[in-house]
Amino acid sequence: MRTRKLVCLGLLFGVALAARSASAQDEKWSVDVGGFIGAVQQDQKGPHELGKSSPDREATFPGGRVQPKQFGFLLGLRAGVNLPVARVWKIVPSLEIEASLSPTAAKLPAVNQNMNYWWGFANVNLGVPILEDRLTPFVLLGGGLIRLTSDEPTVGGGGANGGDTSTALDFGFGAKYQLLKDTPLSARVDLRYIIDDPHGSGSKHGTDDFHAQLGVAYAFGKKKVEVIPEAPKDTDGDGVTDDKDKCPNTPKGDKVDASGCSLPKDSDGDGVMDDKDQCPGTPPGDKVDEKGCSLPKDSDGDGVMDDKDQCPGTPPGTKVDEKGCPLPPPPPDRDGDGVLDANDKCPDQPGPAEYDGCPPDKYLEGTFEGITFKSGKAILLPEAYPILDKIAKVMKENPQVRVEVSGHTDNKGKKNRNLALSKARANAVKKYLVKKKIKGTRIVAIGFGPDKPKFPNDTDENRTKNRRIDFKVLPAKPVKEKKVKGKKGAGDKKGAGDKKAKKGAKAGGAN
Repeated sequence: MRTRKLVCLGLLFGVALAARSASAQDEKWSVDVGGFIGAVQQDQKGPHELGKSSPDREATFPGGRVQPKQFGFLLGLRAGVNLPVARVWKIVPSLEIEASLSPTAAKLPAVNQNMNYWWGFANVNLGVPILEDRLTPFVLLGGGLIRLTSDEPTVGGGGANGGDTSTALDFGFGAKYQLLKDTPLSARVDLRYIIDDPHGSGSKHGTDDFHAQLGVAYAFGKKKVEVIPEAPKDTDGDGVTDDKDKCPNTPKGDKVDASGCSLPKDSDGDGVMDDKDQCPGTPPGDKVDEKGCSLPKDSDGDGVMDDKDQCPGTPPGTKVDEKGCPLPPPPPDRDGDGVLDANDKCPDQPGPAEYDGCPPDKYLEGTFEGITFKSGKAILLPEAYPILDKIAKVMKENPQVRVEVSGHTDNKGKKNRNLALSKARANAVKKYLVKKKIKGTRIVAIGFGPDKPKFPNDTDENRTKNRRIDFKVLPAKPVKEKKVKGKKGAGDKKGAGDKKAKKGAKAGGAN
């Protein structure tokens, strides 16, 4: 658990160093040389033991091996080269080599045996100078060899124990501090985590050692930083340095005197200086009085002064009322015939008002709503008379016009009954017009029954609309008129329409 915490702490420390960004700058070659002292903690599960198994040693020391004590001290030397590369995120890389010695002894008091630990590592060091480059936190990673030796004879006899060598991985972090500013002498502290014999096997595989080091270093070839005197500051940028500026924080763009204070000005450009202007911020171009306040004006040119204009910004040429608001536009009359479009049945063709704004031939086209009959009969209702009277008037004023009057029904009832009823109703309209002195030869009456609906016969409303009388203007054609006897319509037999209509009413529903 302790090992994991230390490794995690070192990784977090390295991430924090890498995250500190700064602008890149060039570095020079420099070499650090120094020494250090420290403390060592050995892992008692470690691979480093001396001696060979023998019956004598087995009797005295189970396993026949001798291990060093758990704690000790060390002495060492170190040399490093700062690489001359551009700083990235202000990280300064260096290559280091170090060698150290840790005198120790066997961990059991009964064994009188002196032992020596020899350490040799090559590491990559990544540092980030801070505090004007005096303090340099760093992380490092490397590897090397560890050798454990003894110059004492073995307990089992037969000369020295020889030595035990293994490879190792080295992780650590620390900091270097420049003792005096702009000098090459610095102090350094390291915390190391070392994995002995990472490729070993069994109980000797990947054991943990810890080092704590304190040392000094001297840098050769490091260029002394030249201190350049700081130029006088002009914080507000008015051209007068802060040491002479009696009015700091002058607004940007203000003209100032020798003391850095703003000269009198006319910020809104209305001709009245700010110290006398009672209406600062006057819009450009406004005429003002002696107090700098705008004179009354008519900004939109509609004839109403701005102080009374409730609708500023009226488009040029717009007629307005006394409040300066646009008058409502006149109702549209697209064809200019004097009949407003809302009442004009032919809004794009000029025609007299008496023809609802249509020329005669267009007025007499289409469905005339209001020409209605008794249910199931060919008898006109009184509300149809004014409409037919107007049609008769138009035809009298335009004697060259011939029309077709067609009757239509819905689809209720038998078709032949509806055809007869529609023809009878068309004849009833023709007879009415003939009574109004319109020649029968100018009118053709025809019935279509349910064959030409204007709307689908799917609702009562649509069926009502399909029961109608339509007019259509026919090409002018001179026809010699036959005299009509009595009150019969031309070409009609007396009462034929009414008789058929009565039959249709019995079989054809509410047409």
